[in-house]
Amino acid sequence: MEDRNPRNVQRNNRVVSAGFIVRSKGGKYLIGRTTKYPKDKCWTVFKGQQERDESLIQTAARELREESGIDILRNETLQLSHSTSPFCSFAMKDKDVVLYLLNDDKGVLDEYALEGEEGLRFKCSSYWGAQRTPEIAAYKWCTLDEMEELVFPSQRSVVEALRASNLNK
Repeated sequence: MEDRNPRNVQRNNRVVSAGFIVRSKGGKYLIGRTTKYPKDKCWTVFKGQQERDESLIQTAARELREESGIDILRNETLQLSHSTSPFCSFAMKDKDVVLYLLNDDKGVLDEYALEGEEGLRFKCSSYWGAQRTPEIAAYKWCTLDEMEELVFPSQRSVVEALRASNLNK
């Protein structure tokens, strides 16, 4: 499907997308269950299409805020906890994805609760289509092994990059 939104950036006829891998103080990774492909393995890292006049890191921060409610620009501790250089990248059928790392080693995100728990919630403010279906329906902290089983096959290279890093040693 061709992206016809004039606000989105394309390079070599491919959509450019950016986002964040979110790692907790305890070494787990936050993923979201997308509503776009309900029949498939539908968990994903937080990412989306770059808009004109945005840098890749700005796109990544905006998408993280829209898809999870995590606003790194409003939290000084989180601002100091993310990479400013890309952590990894991968290609999908119609787009190229660049991911940064938010390594929450101070535990700022520990106060967020998952479904069924009390406390602050991760929240999606980005919607699909005329019915305004939230792009992300649920959130999960997971190990790398769980992440590998849950994410789209195109995102398994993210797990490989995380395993190859020194983060989990």
